[in-house]
Amino acid sequence: MQQTLTRILMITVLIVGAWVPAHAAGSGYYDLGVFAYEDGDYAVAEGYFLKSLESNPYNIDVYHYLGRTYLRLEQAQKADHYLMIVEKMEPGRAGLTADLALLNMKEGNYEKAVFLFDKVSKADPEDVLAVYRAGICAYRMGRFKDALSRLARSAEMSPSVKPNADYYSGICAFRLNDMDKAFEKFTTARFAAASDTLKKDAEKWLKIISAEKAAMKPYSLYASLGVTYDDNVVLDPVDTDVFNDQGDISAVAYLSGRYNLVNRRYLKAGIGYSHYQTHHSRWRDYDLAGSIGDFFINYRVKGYKLGLTYSPSYYWVRANSFLARNDLSPEVTWQVDEKTAATFSYTFRRNNYFTDPARDGHANVVSLDLIRALPKNAGTITGGIGYEKNFAKSNDEDYGQLEARLGLNWQVMDKTILSISGIYDAKAYESTDSIFGIKRDDDRYYGAVSITRSVFYDWLSISVDLDHTFNDSNIKYYEYRRNTVSFSVSANL
Repeated sequence: MQQTLTRILMITVLIVGAWVPAHAAGSGYYDLGVFAYEDGDYAVAEGYFLKSLESNPYNIDVYHYLGRTYLRLEQAQKADHYLMIVEKMEPGRAGLTADLALLNMKEGNYEKAVFLFDKVSKADPEDVLAVYRAGICAYRMGRFKDALSRLARSAEMSPSVKPNADYYSGICAFRLNDMDKAFEKFTTARFAAASDTLKKDAEKWLKIISAEKAAMKPYSLYASLGVTYDDNVVLDPVDTDVFNDQGDISAVAYLSGRYNLVNRRYLKAGIGYSHYQTHHSRWRDYDLAGSIGDFFINYRVKGYKLGLTYSPSYYWVRANSFLARNDLSPEVTWQVDEKTAATFSYTFRRNNYFTDPARDGHANVVSLDLIRALPKNAGTITGGIGYEKNFAKSNDEDYGQLEARLGLNWQVMDKTILSISGIYDAKAYESTDSIFGIKRDDDRYYGAVSITRSVFYDWLSISVDLDHTFNDSNIKYYEYRRNTVSFSVSANL
């Protein structure tokens, strides 16, 4: 109905314009331009205003509307040209300061835009858009405290502006490390959002803040208890190198905890401890216990995380000392983009075998890993490659090992995650084996499938795991296959 009335008015103006002098015709084009501008048809409005100027080049109203039209058409250079003419002709013209403020905002001159928007709101305290836009400009300059005060004021002034103001207030609070306020603002923005885009963006930020709040928790605790059927029990429980071709059922317990002594957003340092225990029903001589310490420091800076970890560990087999190991690992993680991260790490490892001193020595391990988030944050895909060079007292234990890894974590349904992983190891020994008379060369293939589901609480879950290992060696003694099936209950606090 409104568009029909507008067309009737436009036709009437054209008819009248045809019967009057040029000056009056220019006024008719001006009126048509105003009608088109108010209807949001800015390209048409531009044409009418330019025709109006041809008839009357001194009409300040036309210059002002042309400046506003080019603002709406995102043609800042032309808008600047016409608004400057208006400023020279009539500096105190009504509405000009607001237009100049918007122009500076679009051109990225945020400091001047804030000054002008504040001038507008001082003259008219009810101008909510001036207050809101001043807040947005302050936000874009990184002046988050100033932005928060203006955005909060605009949110109180207008229910229609409030969702957007709360959204940007949430970002400002996040940048100021006020996670509680940020969570509150994004929550209100999500529920009051007038568009699906704003709602989804607010939900993304809520997930980010939840992860940040969890990361800021000074401690973490993980515990798991399960049962495993193994069709080929390992006789060398740490390096999984020798097997007995016999099956067994074992209980498996794992406990791990960490505490941040320094717990800042960009700097964390602390200690941790993990304990692993197996208890076989038949092959009790191969029960394994492992204790692993953890001393760490992590620093985040401009898309990178720098870390250093020292991990002393001690293993027992059937309550007898088996291995003492010390790992020192510096690493660098690069956040490539919003969904991709790459980690490069180096580990210096010192081994002390109590039952076989010939294996004592050290190793150098380098590794590169990539992680990529799946679309819609449905999970992650990971890939990596690493190389280990081991040096021991006995030449029989010197080897180089290349490893390739690939994994997928996929949330197949609510609270249910499917994990698939595969590892390929190529292990080549440096010297001729003193017993078998040839250089040992192994290719090991490992695959695993796991389904994990949260039950009752988000921190409590159950898992079923299927693992298969095949080691292909040029020395038949070291060739084996192994399958395991596990069921476990885990708590992650």
